[in-house]
Amino acid sequence: MTPEQARQAQATVERALQGAEVNPSEMFRAQVDLAGEKLGYPADILEMVKRPERVLEVSVPVGIVCDPTKLSAGETGAPDPPLHGDDPPPHRPPARHPGSRREHQALAAHVARSPQRMIAGYAVPGVRALPGPEILTLDVDVLVPAALEGQITEANAGRIKAQVIVERANGPTTPEADLILEERGRVVAPDILANAGGVIVSYFEGVQNLQDFYREEEETNERLSALMRRAFQGLWDYAKKHNVSLRTAAFMMGLERVVEAIRLRGVFP
Repeated sequence: MTPEQARQAQATVERALQGAEVNPSEMFRAQVDLAGEKLGYPADILEMVKRPERVLEVSVPVGIVCDPTKLSAGETGAPDPPLHGDDPPPHRPPARHPGSRREHQALAAHVARSPQRMIAGYAVPGVRALPGPEILTLDVDVLVPAALEGQITEANAGRIKAQVIVERANGPTTPEADLILEERGRVVAPDILANAGGVIVSYFEGVQNLQDFYREEEETNERLSALMRRAFQGLWDYAKKHNVSLRTAAFMMGLERVVEAIRLRGVFP
């Protein structure tokens, strides 16, 4: 990539960060150019990756309502903390919830009775509803935005106290907020990894249907857990190796895999 192309790619990304409307295809090409330059890929390989049929615009607002009476650890698809490697996310002793087992059961029963499986309307002494923006800035270890996109913004990123943010929703963090969180040393598990559990299990289901051979839920959860752990550990190590954020590392890894697939298949102009 020439210096002029690098300048144009950087300008495109900066326009997007400043709130300007940027064509998704143009943004994709700019990100490929910048990541490819960092990885040292030749221009002809990058042009293959940037072919129009490889660009897919996806914009799906997601709302998630959890039923605590049915949700199991394996269904979340969220990555566990790193198994090894340098500088794992900071850890503090977990806070103990003052509620009793009876209170937890009462909350679960309320959710079960709710037509939409929500906690709205649950009222007992010592419990109060918090506005959405206030929840994001609570003094917690881990923040899991799991409903709507664009919730962590430039306006509130500086007040987020969580050391680790796990993006269960699609795009809950704006590009501006992402830079602020990175500058503050926060660890952000990007949505492309953190909410991949559902897609992985959908693949499992497709394979089972083709083979007409079905596995038990426990075995499915074990396979999902193993894949998510391996994916997160690989991403964590890659980010440390290249000294980039987990989100940038995910994009770089994805680009490497596409380039390698093109190389092995011999798909060249």
